[in-house]
Amino acid sequence: MTCCSQVFDADGAGLEFVAYDTSDVNVQRDNPFLSQTEMFRVITRSLDLYRRRHAGRSPARVMVHKSTEFKCEEMDGCFEALKHIEAVDLVQVLEDNGWQAARWEQDRKYPAKSQADGCPVKRGTLLGLSGKDSLLWMHGAVDGFGNRPYFQGGKGTPRPLRLVRHAGHGSWDDTAQAALAMFSTLKYVNAPNFEPFRHLWKAKYLDGFVVHSRAFDGLEGDFPIGFLIWETGKKTPISDVGVGVVDRAGNFIGEKRYTAKSNNSLLNLWMAKTPPNGGPALPLSNALKISKNPRPKRELVGAAGYLYASNNDLQHSALETLITSSIYTGGNGGGVYLTEANLWQAAIVFAVRRLIKPTWLNDRDQFLQPSEPLTDTFKSDCLV
Repeated sequence: MTCCSQVFDADGAGLEFVAYDTSDVNVQRDNPFLSQTEMFRVITRSLDLYRRRHAGRSPARVMVHKSTEFKCEEMDGCFEALKHIEAVDLVQVLEDNGWQAARWEQDRKYPAKSQADGCPVKRGTLLGLSGKDSLLWMHGAVDGFGNRPYFQGGKGTPRPLRLVRHAGHGSWDDTAQAALAMFSTLKYVNAPNFEPFRHLWKAKYLDGFVVHSRAFDGLEGDFPIGFLIWETGKKTPISDVGVGVVDRAGNFIGEKRYTAKSNNSLLNLWMAKTPPNGGPALPLSNALKISKNPRPKRELVGAAGYLYASNNDLQHSALETLITSSIYTGGNGGGVYLTEANLWQAAIVFAVRRLIKPTWLNDRDQFLQPSEPLTDTFKSDCLV
């Protein structure tokens, strides 16, 4: 079994990844719990990393987060390793819990009345249940987007994280503000459908790394999972995010940069669509088969063919890029009829989407429109 931890300071900087194999664990209900010795080892290694990056100084306060409860042996291992630290907090972070909440607001027309609001609980809401238990909404409504709060996805009731403090003291505000980092896909950084979210959610990027999705049990596919740290007190728009790349053992193997661009700069909006002007078209579901799509389609008189180029990222480019003789309806849309006027653009879109090989690391990268005039030689090469 691989034992791992992520180490960063109070500002989110100096991220390090600690990983090593161990067999000294106690598995209960498929959850591994460390012995006192192994917990001492991982905390000591993490503390040494911090000291090396801070001129030998020890932190005044250490917070240890786990998704499972802290067993007595694990707590003893933590306190043994951190016996010279002034303040130690051992916090369990429970994502799967039964708590939900409704947002109750004062009636706008009748201030003397109150009612359940149409939007969910605001992101960042902290509700203390006791001195050792609280709820923190990391997902929820955000003010500042039009006349109504914005809620990513627009449906459902977001569930809070439940924070259980097994050791430590102080306000829950301090404990909750330490939750600056998260494991997630990179969609919220550069995916087109998250652009409204990026307009609202602003934070300073501090540090992070990505690892292959298959490093996590139960995940299928080939895509990056990022562990990114943000300083939410500084409202900085998301732009370039540079991360380290680590393998499953935590070894540094390279660097990667993810860039958030406006949807107006994406390649799939580069070609103007000429509206169909003819009779019924022959819809295709592949190169040889006629589609059973019940929605009628119209042809474009004089069209040379049809370019299907769906979602704008490399994840979909290998399977969703093709040229057919008639309109293609086998995907989620995103095609254009080929004419004499746009054939050169179609050749470029087809070439760049097919030439770049998708990998787990570039899976979320977006194709962008040309940033400077293209030469005739380049256009001809793409057409050939």
